[in-house]
Amino acid sequence: MTAMTDGISVRDACGGDAGACAGIYAHYVLHTAVTFEDAPPPDSEFAARIGKAGETHPFLCAEDAGGVCGYAYADIFRTRCGYRFAVETSVYVDANKPRRGAGAALMTELLARLSQTQTRTAVATIALPNPASVALHEKLGFAACGILPAIGWKFERAHDVGLWLCDFAKTKTK
Repeated sequence: MTAMTDGISVRDACGGDAGACAGIYAHYVLHTAVTFEDAPPPDSEFAARIGKAGETHPFLCAEDAGGVCGYAYADIFRTRCGYRFAVETSVYVDANKPRRGAGAALMTELLARLSQTQTRTAVATIALPNPASVALHEKLGFAACGILPAIGWKFERAHDVGLWLCDFAKTKTK
């Protein structure tokens, strides 16, 4: 399945996308506190992540004329049975191609796919401050539901993490 918006197409990721996705993610690992990994994972680790997520949840890539320009995926929120209808979502866009619509296209397709499953709740954990990610998620229907103060550690300081929820259960019961 491929969705197309403003010159950006969204499709299922495959193992061949691992290098591009790893390259996009490396910027965030090395230069930002939006992820708390401290070393960029190698392409092989990304291939494993794509394969693992693709078995149970969507892992999507966005492409423009220059190739892969972003990715988004859903994964388990928590391992306990009571959380089986909740997922955590993540989205990353090439830092050299911001504000071109890839993030919105990816998340729109991801949420559309999740809404067709038994998923009741999508959770976005956003390291703060991150006004672009907050704006994107709120535009797509996520609601802020709390802040975990100083829970993440990177670059020799603590960072707050906000929780945003997209509640599919409300729309599925109507």
